[in-house]
Amino acid sequence: MYTFSTELFSDLHKDVYGYRPRQHWFYDTDTTDEERQKEWDYLCDQLDLQIEEDRKVKAMRLQALELDIAKNIALGAGDRETAIRWIIQSLNPSNVDLMYGGEWVCYELGLEFALAPMFNNACRELSLKEDA
Repeated sequence: MYTFSTELFSDLHKDVYGYRPRQHWFYDTDTTDEERQKEWDYLCDQLDLQIEEDRKVKAMRLQALELDIAKNIALGAGDRETAIRWIIQSLNPSNVDLMYGGEWVCYELGLEFALAPMFNNACRELSLKEDA
């Protein structure tokens, strides 16, 4: 049984390599279904490896953030919220950056966007100080 999809091959290729294939042999009429399945399986395996690597990198970045928060508290921030504000200030944000709030911070630090709420209050406070 074949699991490949000619309709989704271009999307899978782009997810793995970052670009859509042009005139790829996958679409040739003389390519067999076995060859297509082999290529499909290879790309799926590559995508799985990339997803796992991304997961590891994001976990390391979160661990680094938590260490930075602890270091800032030890340096005198006093609490987690102040430490987070100091970290955001170290990114030298503009008012436009702060307008995007925690999502901008997550992008800058390479973190999961689900962590954005952790930074929203500090971004709002810094934005208000900029306006004053």
